[in-house]
Amino acid sequence: KVRSKSEVIIANLLFEHKIEYEYEQKLYYDIGKWIEPDFTIHLSSGLDLYWEHLGMLGTESYDKRWLEKLEIYKNSYPNQLIKTYEGSTITDAALDLISSFVTRESV
Repeated sequence: KVRSKSEVIIANLLFEHKIEYEYEQKLYYDIGKWIEPDFTIHLSSGLDLYWEHLGMLGTESYDKRWLEKLEIYKNSYPNQLIKTYEGSTITDAALDLISSFVTRESV
């Protein structure tokens, strides 16, 4: 189960492209502290990517928490964050990202 229509689209596309993922898996960045990326993508290379779908930007509390999470990604998991934004192009944006890691896997 996921929390939004856009996350359903992303999950379905990951499944269709046979990409291993987990939904809202705890990601520890310090002792006893974690965040829960929307999707953790497990690449066959052993690298994990963390996909955040930003579905509520513009909401004050959401924006504040997003900025906190962004700092955690920058400091603890550099170059592993991927993100999409809410909107009518979510399917195309998700497919572009999926294509980028499918390409990365085949290199």
